[in-house]
Amino acid sequence: MILYKSSNLFSFKRSMILLGTMLLTCVALTGTTQAEEVVNSSGKTDEMLVLATVPADWAGFYGGISYGKASGEITYFKDNEHNNGPYKLQDSYMPGFFAGYNFQNGNFVYGGELSTMFNNIGDSEDADYSDVTDLKARAGYTFGNALLYGTMGVSFSKFSEAYSGLSDHDGEEMRGLGYGIGVDYLIAGSYLIGLEFYNRDLNGAIPYAGGDWSMEDSGFETLTVRLGMQF
Repeated sequence: MILYKSSNLFSFKRSMILLGTMLLTCVALTGTTQAEEVVNSSGKTDEMLVLATVPADWAGFYGGISYGKASGEITYFKDNEHNNGPYKLQDSYMPGFFAGYNFQNGNFVYGGELSTMFNNIGDSEDADYSDVTDLKARAGYTFGNALLYGTMGVSFSKFSEAYSGLSDHDGEEMRGLGYGIGVDYLIAGSYLIGLEFYNRDLNGAIPYAGGDWSMEDSGFETLTVRLGMQF
């Protein structure tokens, strides 16, 4: 079994997503300004400019397409004890679709989303995850036309191998917790562009011969560009 050792797998892309989120949020926070009268300590009124971020309307159905880069790693356990790994999976690019519904209360936005991404992410010897489906809850805060959110849910993917001498276990279902952060930006009232980082813990049993085998501390993350619209 020849795989690639993982070294500091997530730190670079986490830095990139945080940087991208900060940049897009700063753009949104430039907002518009309006004049407002305030009373000073002497009882007189002064006029001053204050930042007014009027929240966009995010309520309702939305959907769109996505395209992201996936990176991951797998770790093997036997009889509930660590056996080998973690091993790095080769990076992959995954197109996909997403759809969801938002509720809104002032600047607070929350709702649910279902997304699917396609393609394989694996090693050089045909051990890979195949596609992934994410069922997410999202909650965030809108600044002007930008929505900064956190998300959490459950993810499902198929895992298969083609190593000779192993029992048949093609397409075993892996599942686990998913979590991430993202930012969406509303354009012309109904179109959105976004950037999302999402990590998935995808673990489960593997029916190898000669022991109770499983994958634990395994899964992959995506850094995804999203394009969509509200309905």
